Amino acid sequence: MNEGGLAHYLDENFLATDLDCDFGTLCEFSNSTICTFFVVHMNLTQTGTQRISEICGAVYDYLKFLAEEAGRCLNQWDQSNWDFLWNDDPHTFATYVQELKIVQESRFIDQPVHSAYVSTISLANMMHRVSKEDLYSGNFLVKETNFQLYHDLITRLSKQNLCIIWCAPDLTSSFDEDTRLMNERTTGLKYIACDIPTEVTERRLKERPHIRFSLPAKNRMIGEQFMQLPCSNDLKPPADYNAYDDRARYRDYGSLWIQASKDFENPRATFAIRITSAIALESVRNSTLLILFVEELRQTLSNKKRENYHKRMQYELSVIDGGFEIRVSGPSKQLREFYYSVISTAFRRTASMDVEMYESLRALVKSKLSQSVADLDILALNLFHFLTHKPAFLLTEQLETLGSITIADQMAFVTQLLCQLRITAYGRGDFDIEEIKSMYDRTIRSISCIPATSIREIRPTAIPPGTYHFEHENTGASNQQAFFGRYCISPESNAYFEAYNQAIVELLLKEAPIFFTDPTATETKVLVRYLRSVSVSRGPGAIVITVQLNAHSRLTEYLGSLLSAFWICVAPQIVAGVDSFEFQNARSHLTCKIRRQFSTVDRPFDTNWNLISTYDAEFEMAKLMITHVNGMTREKLLNFFVKNYVDPGCQKSIMLKITPPSKSTRKKPHSSSTRSAGEEFIRAHMKQYFAAAKLDCNTLNKHSNLQAAIARAYPESSKKITDTLTFRQG
Repeated sequence: MNEGGLAHYLDENFLATDLDCDFGTLCEFSNSTICTFFVVHMNLTQTGTQRISEICGAVYDYLKFLAEEAGRCLNQWDQSNWDFLWNDDPHTFATYVQELKIVQESRFIDQPVHSAYVSTISLANMMHRVSKEDLYSGNFLVKETNFQLYHDLITRLSKQNLCIIWCAPDLTSSFDEDTRLMNERTTGLKYIACDIPTEVTERRLKERPHIRFSLPAKNRMIGEQFMQLPCSNDLKPPADYNAYDDRARYRDYGSLWIQASKDFENPRATFAIRITSAIALESVRNSTLLILFVEELRQTLSNKKRENYHKRMQYELSVIDGGFEIRVSGPSKQLREFYYSVISTAFRRTASMDVEMYESLRALVKSKLSQSVADLDILALNLFHFLTHKPAFLLTEQLETLGSITIADQMAFVTQLLCQLRITAYGRGDFDIEEIKSMYDRTIRSISCIPATSIREIRPTAIPPGTYHFEHENTGASNQQAFFGRYCISPESNAYFEAYNQAIVELLLKEAPIFFTDPTATETKVLVRYLRSVSVSRGPGAIVITVQLNAHSRLTEYLGSLLSAFWICVAPQIVAGVDSFEFQNARSHLTCKIRRQFSTVDRPFDTNWNLISTYDAEFEMAKLMITHVNGMTREKLLNFFVKNYVDPGCQKSIMLKITPPSKSTRKKPHSSSTRSAGEEFIRAHMKQYFAAAKLDCNTLNKHSNLQAAIARAYPESSKKITDTLTFRQG
């Protein structure tokens, strides 16, 4: 209840308490002439019962005040003239609606999942009252904020001549017993209609509000206020039990994270264990042998006859960088026994393998690798990872190596792989903590391994500042699609960089596809995203812009230059030119996106396991990121972008070009006339985009140092990567 609000006014003047608002329907069907009404609830004090007209006047004054504020925000939404304390940031109508929208979305996200029966009944009721095009899953969420609609609606409410006052039976009426009351047929309500003279109504509508209302100050903690689970859950973050003194002998193996939870109606639990070995990262041959080993484990487990007792249990097996991961889930009372059966089957090695079975296994792995190579998105990510991390291996090299591997190689590799291991595990659910400890210990005994004395980890390649161009001809391509991508490497991966990088992506998502549109090309695919190129916390991620289009499109000839022009010349203008409303909207979307990304309500296990594996168990990552989002301004974001991603002395970018097999082995050299035509095409393309976009460049024009950095960076000179070995050595 803010000091300038209606509720505070009524309470301060001892007129009413417990003010509340709602809306309802006068009819069960959507085609009713009068379909909705706005209701104001309050509990009148003894004084208030004698001053009904004053209370009604205050309600209409507040509606008029909101109508004026809504009208003001249509043109100058980011300005406010309220007098607040020096450390308070006053709301405008627009920012207040945005804050309420965040609160509403947070409540919707964190609300419990209803049963199918309840959801079906609720959906049927909504379909009965609204048309199908107005129906969507988040029925209480505002998808797009229409301030013109708010203004029109509140203005209409403040000018209505009809007001129904429904009082409690114990409220003394000013009418005598002879007053003739009318009867409402449906509810049996007795009422009296009072006609207000027209001159009174007209005078009232023209008057300005007598009471000086104001909007509240902004809630600085709005982003993190709704990050926590409901208090009733009383759920603590996962704890590393191998860090405790009583498990010191297991500490050299790795971490054991445990989180007891009572979230489930039926007791359930999930346990995941990640096993890594330095052997798998020594060479491309070993990385291929690891893929074969994990696929063999998958086949062994799939052929295992599952007991009826374990029908409700589930398991997953996947390859990770330098190792593999096993995950089991299901009813808590069966988890430990089922996990024991899985690992005993997985690590029971036979003396030999049937040749026919091995050839079948190798053919399956070859098919999967070939599919990955044919997928341009997967191939591009693999190329970027290979260029920017050590050790790392190409899918194409693994595919070539696969044919020379024998059964003897496989058997020898497995023996070495399982000798020295790093083991990280996480258990969550309704279980006895001692059971999870025993599952971790049983894994070590089943494999009969010792802890890895030296940890060989994937690390970022030391790349000097600059832009590097790498071309790859995809001989495994089945279509004539070309791929162009710019991977802008983030200097760091802490909460500050994560928040600002994702904010940049949020602003570019809409504009990038417009800029790279080619009317002559079909099936053009433009993506802007922020990614972390490895599944473990081995350095920063990158902001990525990728374009896929037909290799014969005219745009392919200039696409590399267009990517440079967009990133250096256009993107800063987009960041600087976004209006205040759109920027606030982007921050709100980003806040909700971060909450969903790190939400422990929907998929708690996946979220925490990702934080353990990718963010070094920083369970406060979401809260830290949202704090940076709350303090973000256009100027701060613009400075961040130019400093880290445009300035030639700091920025690091990889330009990838993947083309289908060329029919001609000779490439035409770029003549001066061709280069001049390309520059003219780029200038014309940017001019056309800026004319349509109508960006506000005032913010960028105020910063001469940023303009100077952009001028130094464009036209951009890139270094071609011809020898990947030399490049990756740094």
